[in-house]
Amino acid sequence: MYDPALLTVWFCFQTVGGIIGMPIMLVTLAFSSLKRLKTLYNLLLTWIATAVISNLLFFAGRAYPDQPEPSYELCLLQSAMIYGAPPLLATSALALIYETWLVITGRAFGRRATIKTILLGVFASTDLGRERHFFYCSFRNIGLSHFLAVFTGVIAFVAIGLTIRVANHMYHSWQKIKMMANDPDAAENAVGSAYVILRIALYGADLFLAFVLCGLTILIPHSPIPDLLRGSLTFTVFLIFGTQKDILMTWLAALIQLRDLLLFRSSRDPSIRINSPIDPPASALPLHSEGGIGPSPISPAPSIINSFTVWKRSFLDRNKPPPSVWIEEHLGPDPDAEERGDRGHSPNRNLDKVSEEFYFETPVSREGSDRSRMPRWDGNDHDVRPDSPLEPEIHARRESRTRLPPGMV
Repeated sequence: MYDPALLTVWFCFQTVGGIIGMPIMLVTLAFSSLKRLKTLYNLLLTWIATAVISNLLFFAGRAYPDQPEPSYELCLLQSAMIYGAPPLLATSALALIYETWLVITGRAFGRRATIKTILLGVFASTDLGRERHFFYCSFRNIGLSHFLAVFTGVIAFVAIGLTIRVANHMYHSWQKIKMMANDPDAAENAVGSAYVILRIALYGADLFLAFVLCGLTILIPHSPIPDLLRGSLTFTVFLIFGTQKDILMTWLAALIQLRDLLLFRSSRDPSIRINSPIDPPASALPLHSEGGIGPSPISPAPSIINSFTVWKRSFLDRNKPPPSVWIEEHLGPDPDAEERGDRGHSPNRNLDKVSEEFYFETPVSREGSDRSRMPRWDGNDHDVRPDSPLEPEIHARRESRTRLPPGMV
């Protein structure tokens, strides 16, 4: 009997990589403008199915030693499917690397190929148990396990050889691109090719590990090491394909859009308050007023592209000094501002419409100057007496104001 901590590690690998990460990645690729090889979708589906099959005992509450033993029907269901997982994953990996080879070499099938397969489930024994594989139910037929290990190892070996050819082809292409040093587009392509080569190398390392696991399954059939390493492959494959730049940027933009929608909702409902970790101090932000500075309760919700633009501006501008109007209050007017033609900001600016330019050229009168500046609210409502019946409403409205992300003001 193995340590229950090993079970926890096994289930974490399967859950984080195969049940949470890969479905999110699959949905992202399916419902966005990102395009990938069709065999990658197939590989993700096979890993998701394998993770679900591997966690059947966990979902049924029969995995840990202090829990009831799994029923015969549950063990039979898991055993019948778990033996098909390694060959399925190996063939899916081979199909992906083969299609990659066809793409980079400019080859393709001249016609559609229809492949028909017949699946025969023939088992010499229905004797089930968890002695050989503590993490899941399996058949006690050692010959069947060895046959599947050899079959999977052969496919993995072929996939490793093809991966080496793909990496070698990409490396030579990368060297040719690097020779075009004066072309900025070539330099950018060289960086992208380097990342592709790195991912191919990591994918080849996973295939090599799978090949080694096939041998360990035969040599040490009662050890938990092969199963633990196979469980880690689920997580590493997700990291290899899920950390690509365009996928990460899509996820980031989706999170920013969700945040902006919540902020937009909070501007309508004073009972909802959301504080973002990237928001600047409250003293550095102009609050909402009837003049249009700050978020407006009737403004449309920002789009996903505009949200990402604001996020990018906020991080690019985080080290820049405050606006000139704030510096002027502490250091005095800039004597060179007249020559530079500095102009300020419109007081009627609706900052929720982030698709427009942040800086504009509508002048506002400034005392002692014909230039413009952004008016600042000093925190007092001079036109409202303390005993005014409107004071509670103004106070509640002020409390419900929503902060703006940095870079928008």
